[in-house]
Amino acid sequence: MSDLREKLIHLAHCPSVNWKQIFTLLQQNSSLQNLYEYSPSQLQKLLTLSIERANQIKKDLQTIPIRDILDKYDAENIQCVTILDDEYPELLRHIYDPPWVLFARGKISLLHAPESLSVVGTRNPTSYGTAALTHIVKPMLHEEFVVVSGLAL
Repeated sequence: MSDLREKLIHLAHCPSVNWKQIFTLLQQNSSLQNLYEYSPSQLQKLLTLSIERANQIKKDLQTIPIRDILDKYDAENIQCVTILDDEYPELLRHIYDPPWVLFARGKISLLHAPESLSVVGTRNPTSYGTAALTHIVKPMLHEEFVVVSGLAL
């Protein structure tokens, strides 16, 4: 895995970092070469945020064990597909604020399936919601649509 990919995945695991901040870091240094060397005050200035938030980002980068997480993903056959990878879905790459990293299990080649369906909803649907979803989605499954899930549960 390239150093840039690993750093991008690490940033995606930092709850204190948002999409725009990752974008700003990449604009500043497209290889993220100095990511771990930034001081909180440098992060504060670069990302225009409070010193408390900058301290939290620095702490996240120092304490989130990305190497252990990646080893666990390997053991569980979870693949990380970054926006830098050829496997990243081309249409998704062009939406507003595309995810920096996708976490996938299964056939990555299906990310390029011509017919795919993603359903976004609540974790606790009503009985009507479940019935409506079944009515809408079930016929598409017979048409060989690939179902893309966020796997929230």
